[in-house]
Amino acid sequence: MVVENKIYVRKSSPSLYSDIIHEGTHALDYSNKFGKSSLISMRIWETRAFAQERAFQLRSGSPLEFSTVKMMLKHIEKNYPNIKYNPYKN
Repeated sequence: MVVENKIYVRKSSPSLYSDIIHEGTHALDYSNKFGKSSLISMRIWETRAFAQERAFQLRSGSPLEFSTVKMMLKHIEKNYPNIKYNPYKN
């Protein structure tokens, strides 16, 4: 989870490095003002983060959270609403 300028991950996570990549992608997107000029959906934010996490898993030889990109996209579609997302409200 990213809150303001901090990234939070579960200490007990079995995939701590993958979690850091995922949440770090959100933090970098926020810092670079991704989607600020024209709001985009929460699914796009999550797709970017999950894609970077998967790329890390493949490069590092870590266990894959999703065996295929198609499964990853199904997970995102099921768990994240296709609504405009504005983390820059304040």
